[in-house]
Amino acid sequence: LRVHSLDVLDPWLHLVRWASVDALVAVGAPVARVALGVLGARTDLPPVHVIGHVLDGHWFDVPTTDDAHRRLVMVKWGRRVKDPLKALELLARLREHDPAWRLRLIGQDIADAGENGTYARQVAERAAQDDVRDALELVPQTDDVAAHLAGCGFVVSSSRRESFHLGLVEAAAAGGVPVVRNWPVFARRGGARDVLPDDWVVDGPDARWVDAAAERVLAHADRTTWEAASAATRAQVRDHFPADETLRRLASVALV
Repeated sequence: LRVHSLDVLDPWLHLVRWASVDALVAVGAPVARVALGVLGARTDLPPVHVIGHVLDGHWFDVPTTDDAHRRLVMVKWGRRVKDPLKALELLARLREHDPAWRLRLIGQDIADAGENGTYARQVAERAAQDDVRDALELVPQTDDVAAHLAGCGFVVSSSRRESFHLGLVEAAAAGGVPVVRNWPVFARRGGARDVLPDDWVVDGPDARWVDAAAERVLAHADRTTWEAASAATRAQVRDHFPADETLRRLASVALV
C-alpha cells in the first residue's frame, strides 16, 4: 500500500485490514511519521518504507532562456493546499525591486478545481490587483509541462502540506532554483526538510515566509549567480533523487 499526504489525513486509513497488507510505502518521511502516529500502537502493521517518486530523466533536458532569472513558476497550483496567495505576495514583493519579475502558473485554475470558498475569491481578487495582474502567465492543464518550464528560473513550493512534491522536483531538474515553504501541516513531523535538500527550504517563521523567500530569490537574481545556482540545483536532484536507486528499492519491496 502506497500513501501520500492526503491519505494519512483521511479516515479510510483506519479501515484497512492491515493483516492483509505486506508493506506500507510512504513517499516521504513526514507522511510515514504521521501514518504511524494516527494508527497508534497496532500490532498488525506491516513494515513501513519511505520511498519517493521515480524521476524521469527528460526533465534534465529542459532548456533555459535569457529571461529565466526573472520568472517564478508553480506547477499544479490551483488548490488551497498549494496556497498560491503566498506566491502572489512573493511576486508582488519582487516587483517592488524590479517590475520584470513574472510568475507562471501551470495547471488547472483554482476557480475550476472545486475551490469555491473564501480562499478562492481571495486568490482571484489578489491576482487582479495592479501590482501583479500583468505579470501573471496562466498555462491551462497540459500534458507537456516540460515545454512550459523552459525559461522558468525559480520554482515555488508555498504548499501547506506535501508528501514529496514531485512537480517541484521535476522543475528543479529542469533548472529552476527551488524556493520552498516548510509545509507547516507537517513541519512538526520533519516537513520539507526531511524530503528535500536543506538549502531549498526557506528559513524563519512561517508568518515571515514571503519576506524570507524574497530574500532567497533576490540573492540569486543576478544572471551569473542564477546560472550557477541552476546548475547546482540540477546536480542536487541527480544526487538526491537517483531514479535507479528508487526503482531498486521499490522492486525490493514489491517483488519479495
